[in-house]
Amino acid sequence: MEPPFYIIRWSGSFRQEDGIVSNMLCRLGTKKEVERYAEEMAEKNNVTVEAIV
Repeated sequence: MEPPFYIIRWSGSFRQEDGIVSNMLCRLGTKKEVERYAEEMAEKNNVTVEAIV
């Protein structure tokens, strides 16, 4: 069974959708959904995905 949430860490900080500036985020969803979101945000904000745990 997959965990209900994942923690994403990017290579640099940027303004998240909720207005908080950070390089980490906790996200609900399946591993595939979270990976897709992490990559989209990385591309949009010119950073790379460092880890998803």
